[in-house]
Amino acid sequence: MATDLPPAPGPSGAPPQPQRLCPHCSTVSQTTARDCPFCRRSFHRRSNTAAIVVAIALGAVATVGSVTALLAATADEVDREINSEISTIQQDIEDEVARAQRQIEAEVRRLREQLPASGLSAP
Repeated sequence: MATDLPPAPGPSGAPPQPQRLCPHCSTVSQTTARDCPFCRRSFHRRSNTAAIVVAIALGAVATVGSVTALLAATADEVDREINSEISTIQQDIEDEVARAQRQIEAEVRRLREQLPASGLSAP
């Protein structure tokens, strides 16, 4: 942004020239030109708003992507742990059912052995 200073008094009859402060070389000059007569750069500073917006947008995208990847990795790990626990529980249930079945079969054999001794006939 150019800094316009109050006009310097000019020669009698001529309109006064505006004084301008160059934002690049900090020289005050009396000119109406677009560029500084000393450093030849524009009196207007270029706005870097677009670059800032792009940087913020890229940062936001990177953050969202990182959080998404982290959540996906965590979900995969939780899924693996749950599947492992389910497998362990299923194996425990199968073991308990097999143990109960063996106990039932042993009890049935014991009861069958007692039947002839009591004089009852087996069906």
